[in-house]
Amino acid sequence: MVNTQPAFKMAVRSGTVKSEITITVFKTGGQITITNDRIVFESMKVDQAICDEESLRFGGCISGAFEIDIICADDLTGEYITVFCGQTAKMTTYPGEHLHPHSIVYPGESVFSHSFPIFSGEVYSCRRSKNRVTRHLAAYDRFYWRGNLGCKDLYDGLFANNNTVTLGMLRQAVLQEFFIYEADPDDPGGTQHIDPSELVPLPADDFVIYKMDTDSLTVSDVLRMIGEFNGVFLFLNGAGNVVYADCGENNGAAAEEYDYYIESEAEDFKCAGFDAIDTSGIGVYKFGDEYENEYIMENPL
Repeated sequence: MVNTQPAFKMAVRSGTVKSEITITVFKTGGQITITNDRIVFESMKVDQAICDEESLRFGGCISGAFEIDIICADDLTGEYITVFCGQTAKMTTYPGEHLHPHSIVYPGESVFSHSFPIFSGEVYSCRRSKNRVTRHLAAYDRFYWRGNLGCKDLYDGLFANNNTVTLGMLRQAVLQEFFIYEADPDDPGGTQHIDPSELVPLPADDFVIYKMDTDSLTVSDVLRMIGEFNGVFLFLNGAGNVVYADCGENNGAAAEEYDYYIESEAEDFKCAGFDAIDTSGIGVYKFGDEYENEYIMENPL
């Protein structure tokens, strides 16, 4: 989600918009910045999903992908990149207008600017094109690179001195161990994240779990199961921070319109709720009885 000033929205709708993509490559010994003059026109592709299964399922952990054709002599494979879109709009203004709180408007032409993150992750490949001039860059976010990392030792360590832990404790331990941060709930589409010692509140944070025996466990396994039990989807925003999405209507926020940024499509689904949830992936118990090895939601309300 992108939070913008009302002034910028008005300017974009009625004025001339200039957009510039900035790709920052973090290399050992310095940074490389790639902007519009080194980007092949209309070659950028960004994929992001909260669920890629045919049947809608809570959890998420779907890797975001970014592709683009650039003019670059270096092979950037393995490098970390951030991608931002900066938009500048010109708009004719008149005395007495108040485009946003405390603004001072003069007659003439005013310029409004806004920048927002599109992608953050590591380059998977950067192969040279047949023309020998451009390269096709493909990158994936942290869930691709870190999601498959094993965390069984971390999981076992949590129970070394405890018979039980809570879902919140498990989530916090995994995020801190693998340097994955949660986005600021007040600005889920922005670059800010909350302190790693804190947590975004989720309904089942205090739910008690018992240790299960397992041969292997990955970061994605744990986060997906925690998301399922809380009834939320989780994904990484453009800045690389974790965002939780529930089935509430706009999560209590006003609906945003995006047609003046880019052409995009979206579908909203409403979920009335369930009166029974069953899970076993992280050893959840209820009244002393262990659940079966299957995740079940029953009796839609």
